[in-house]
Amino acid sequence: MHASEAAVLQAERRSLRTYMVTMLCLAALGFAVYALTRVSATQFDGIISLINAGAAFIASRLA
Repeated sequence: MHASEAAVLQAERRSLRTYMVTMLCLAALGFAVYALTRVSATQFDGIISLINAGAAFIASRLA
């Protein structure tokens, strides 16, 4: 593996981790807003954000 390939993989993993943390924060925010408003769309947003975070976790393990 060349040095540039290693740098690309490291940058990819870092961006996936950042995305995963962001999605987890958005999921928590979605559930918090749902708890306050009882608007089911915000709960759905939280669930979708959790699914996206899970997909990012799997992708980071495969990368």
